[in-house]
Amino acid sequence: MSLLTSASRQSRRVEQAHFFMPERLHGESGSKARWLAWLLGLPLCAALGGATNYGWHLLHNEPVEQRVEVPHPTELPFKLLPQDYEFVTEPLPEADPVQDLVIDQPALPPVADKPVVPDAVDTDLRSSLEKRFMQAVNDTVQANTPAVPVQSTASPDATPLGALPPRISQQVPAMKYGAHVYSSIPANRTININGRDYHEGDEVVSGVVLLRIAPETSIFRVGSQSFSLNALTDWQGY
Repeated sequence: MSLLTSASRQSRRVEQAHFFMPERLHGESGSKARWLAWLLGLPLCAALGGATNYGWHLLHNEPVEQRVEVPHPTELPFKLLPQDYEFVTEPLPEADPVQDLVIDQPALPPVADKPVVPDAVDTDLRSSLEKRFMQAVNDTVQANTPAVPVQSTASPDATPLGALPPRISQQVPAMKYGAHVYSSIPANRTININGRDYHEGDEVVSGVVLLRIAPETSIFRVGSQSFSLNALTDWQGY
């Protein structure tokens, strides 16, 4: 409204100035005055018309309000927890003890092609094989060992066990001669009596001491009497 009032007052002032202009304006000076009045009046009229149009629209056009409504509330992808929410934790389950895996091995099938040998035959065969093996070992040792003077097996103080008087031979228990190993190194010499290995100086049976191991015989002592026994020869005793 203030714009309309200002424009109206300005237009009236221009009209009054033009209406009461003295007659001396006529002629050349009057022509310039008219042109000046037109130049000032046209922009003023345009401004007055624009202000009038703006005021009319401002008074008669109410602002349009658009209301947007959501048809349904939007659901959140997560659930809000209350502030006093309490977390309850539980202990982890205990692992089951690992049990040892037991695999039963299948029983091996009996060997059908192995002949059944009686105990007596098996013992004789083993004894024969041991004698052959020991003989081969002795032959190899003698072939690889340089010739050294060997004491005679018929030592003057070593009588064969079978030639001893009965009162002395009865003191010698039964001996099963299982193996005989002779070496140029005394520490490596050994014989097997009744299933056990003995070296020089050992007591082979009760009261019988092994004195020396010769290439083919062994010298023993019972009491104060020494005697000899051929290698791999068993003594049955009394």
